Amino acid sequence: MRYQTNHNALPVGSLDGLIGNWLDNHPWLRDDGMIKGVDKDKYTANIDKTDENINSTMSRKLLNGDRNFENIASLLDNWVDNHPWAHGGWVPENVDWDEFIANLDQNDAGANPIQQVREEIMELVKVLLETVSGRTAVEIGMGRCGGSHYLWSLMFDRVVTVDVDEKLIQRFIYEHMPPSNQSTFIFGKSFENNVADEVGRTIRHCDFMLIDGDHSRDAVETDWRMYNHLVEPGGIIAFHDTIKIVPGELEVAGFVQDLESGAVTGNPVPMRHIHKSKFVGISYYTVS
Repeated sequence: MRYQTNHNALPVGSLDGLIGNWLDNHPWLRDDGMIKGVDKDKYTANIDKTDENINSTMSRKLLNGDRNFENIASLLDNWVDNHPWAHGGWVPENVDWDEFIANLDQNDAGANPIQQVREEIMELVKVLLETVSGRTAVEIGMGRCGGSHYLWSLMFDRVVTVDVDEKLIQRFIYEHMPPSNQSTFIFGKSFENNVADEVGRTIRHCDFMLIDGDHSRDAVETDWRMYNHLVEPGGIIAFHDTIKIVPGELEVAGFVQDLESGAVTGNPVPMRHIHKSKFVGISYYTVS
């Protein structure tokens, strides 16, 4: 299923009414429709604050074509600091996987607005700005809060996100109302043929792809094999969580190592690694 965001398709009513109705009727995480650990009135107020502090700033700085690193970094920091309900900040770079999981806050209020280590993603932003920023991006997996989709929307004219969780997609659209001519969300399992066909109908090619969906070794390889042909020569394919291998949980690094060594295709793939944390990391290569 494809979601082409369209503000005219939203129910008629105030933002407070939309959010209140959505919270009252949305079966997300709690039986009463409320977000774990978040006060409903405060959530609605924060939506207004986020819209004022983030979206209007983006309109002023970026929709006029001023896509430079300082603007994007400022807006992304603003997103993390002022997210309407996720107050977990950046993923810490100095903790290991076991410690991170042990301390993971199961309430939504403790979630990371973007599931990235700041220094790692900012370095990737610089790479993209120097190479492919401004055209089309595709991501497999949007994360708990949609922070990566928000980031790519600051950098690219078109962003296509594939995610298996329809409720996450719906929540992101309601909260942030991305421009209808820029954001497309495709709901489904990325490895299913009908989902891949929908992506192909949506875009013929792209300039950047982030593979960050199912982290099992086989799933990562399947995503790469099904979608890498969309990236044009000179474009970039990136993988997230490429430092640590945790069998059954984090297996992206194993595929990246095999791709780099030539074990996957018979030809080594020159890979660059942004590893500035204990267990996260980003790896990418330029399509030849």
